[in-house]
Amino acid sequence: MGTVKVELPKEQSLSVEPTYLTVQTSIGTRLLGVKVIPCPVKTSRYTLAELLTADVSLGFFDSLIYKISRKAIRAFWSMCRALRVPFIRDQVISGDPEKDILWAQSYHKRNVFCLLNYADFTDSGIFKNQGGIFKLHSLGWNSFIAVDNIGKRALFCMKEFHGLCSSVPYSFIYSSLGKDHVKAYETEEQIKQSASPFFKTKINQKRLFSETKNLVEDYLRKIGG
Repeated sequence: MGTVKVELPKEQSLSVEPTYLTVQTSIGTRLLGVKVIPCPVKTSRYTLAELLTADVSLGFFDSLIYKISRKAIRAFWSMCRALRVPFIRDQVISGDPEKDILWAQSYHKRNVFCLLNYADFTDSGIFKNQGGIFKLHSLGWNSFIAVDNIGKRALFCMKEFHGLCSSVPYSFIYSSLGKDHVKAYETEEQIKQSASPFFKTKINQKRLFSETKNLVEDYLRKIGG
């Protein structure tokens, strides 16, 4: 059996070049590279949160129909790319999650995933239910990353984990990039805290209304003579 040696890049910084791993195998040195390129979502009738919530609420038979139909559509686009059909083989990202993710219509195939705002799903509770995430994956959705700006964390729901999501604090993500990024993150948090003292102050509502009432009564007595 051959051995595999994985070497991480020494420089930990943000750049436009792909992030890569050097892998030493029996057949030589290979590079594994990846770079996430953001693309805003464009939906005409429903928001992305509404599409995901609707899929989670599907019944058994509806889920089965959607699963089969989406799989057939993905197979069609895959066949068109294999046959190098003009105007189809090199489709770019459209921003429509149904076309780019569920149908895998673009040149990037199934290598498209969603970055979501956790606040949009607090009422639905999708990320609190492992069965809901697994159901979305089975219906054709790829991996999810949900950012929780209130909890200062990111939830990674990878398709390979079968419905399980892992929570990673923002501070840990910044620390993995290096000391400079940690300092930048801490400075940003300090600025936010100092710029919004009102939300950190707890006000006793009864005391506030009582003092306001006293001020109004004193003013009325003064103008009344």
